[in-house]
Amino acid sequence: MVKLVNMLASGSLGREIDLEELSSDIDGSKYESDFAGLIIQTPHQATILLFSSGKFSITGSKCKEDIDKANTFLLSEMEKLGISVEAKDPIVQNIVCTGDINTNLNLSHLAVSLGMSNIEYEPEQHPFLIYRPPSNDCVLTIATTGKAVITGLKSKEQAEKIFAEFRDTVSKLYEK
Repeated sequence: MVKLVNMLASGSLGREIDLEELSSDIDGSKYESDFAGLIIQTPHQATILLFSSGKFSITGSKCKEDIDKANTFLLSEMEKLGISVEAKDPIVQNIVCTGDINTNLNLSHLAVSLGMSNIEYEPEQHPFLIYRPPSNDCVLTIATTGKAVITGLKSKEQAEKIFAEFRDTVSKLYEK
């Protein structure tokens, strides 16, 4: 079983925006000139990153409903300020899930077993194994505890499938 912990969605207001001016008009916002974006904390525990191009990202949500609420908040703020937009609804680009196979792992052994072309493992640099399943564009970051973070997918169902495949692979390796 995997747990969805974060979603990232992107959308567009369909026009350029003066972020510096807007930052003083929206409560909970902060303009970062060196970042070139406006950071908006929504009441829905999501964060909107708005760029001068009018494109934006919503992060910190755990479900599509929260993304929709953050989008509605942004559009409402634009309307209050008299800024007309031709918004495109945000589309989920990436999710972050966690999973636990409840088994301690020998990451050196696992790295060899998964195939060196599919992994990055440098224990001197960081204590995790990075695994890119050959059948998918996702990434699993695996700890010796058997816990993993799954990124690069667009649905929890995809994450559950990939994690189940990983769990089955590990199970077969430890049967030997």
